Amino acid sequence: MASLLYNLGRMVGPSMRKGKWLWQSLTGTEQERMEAEWSVGRDLAAAMRSGMAVDPAPEAAQLLTEVGAELAKCTRSQFRRFEFTVVGQDTPNAFALPGGFVFVTRPLLDLMGADRDELAFLLGHELSHVTEEHALQRVVADLTIGAAMRRLSSLGAVAQSWMKTTGGRLLQSAYSRDTELAADRLGAQLAGAAGFDRGAATRMLTRLQASAGRSEGKGIAAYFASHPPFDVRIAELERHLAR
Repeated sequence: MASLLYNLGRMVGPSMRKGKWLWQSLTGTEQERMEAEWSVGRDLAAAMRSGMAVDPAPEAAQLLTEVGAELAKCTRSQFRRFEFTVVGQDTPNAFALPGGFVFVTRPLLDLMGADRDELAFLLGHELSHVTEEHALQRVVADLTIGAAMRRLSSLGAVAQSWMKTTGGRLLQSAYSRDTELAADRLGAQLAGAAGFDRGAATRMLTRLQASAGRSEGKGIAAYFASHPPFDVRIAELERHLAR
């Protein structure tokens, strides 16, 4: 994984091209791996923000940061850093980049109102994709496979266009059914460990399910169509929470 991270950093990291990429002696320690992943995520996040409008409302950013900070304290690694951004995309969505860069669109945030417990589950779900390295594995696999298929001598050319085409869509799409269900369980567990109501997980999914069934919920339905069905997610969470 360390060598893959190094190669990925060379492809997408402007700091590397400027001679400031400090990935010397990547021996595989936890701290080095976290720093390497964060550096990759930072550059991907910058590319993502360049194509999306960051929500200007300070209260929305503050809410995300406050709840996210409480969750971050309960993650397994002391070396991970997280950054939370509200963006003004039209459709409800939330996704995480390698390194801990989490994006939530304003429509999805508005659906939860000021319910910090529901937000804690949502962010916990996304943080789990980071801590379990789902986001990192997806990026590494797609970039390396794409480069191999194109047989280009300059891998940087692949990476530069990746976020504007395949990458942007890939990072905002759902993972496999099992991966999404695992992130639900871990997200609820993380929310509970941080002092939030774990039961808000099923409450949020039930409300989103109801909203998706109404005409005004078409955007929600489109987003969650790539996820496991709401009924399955709710049932799995109820079984997990009953233990």
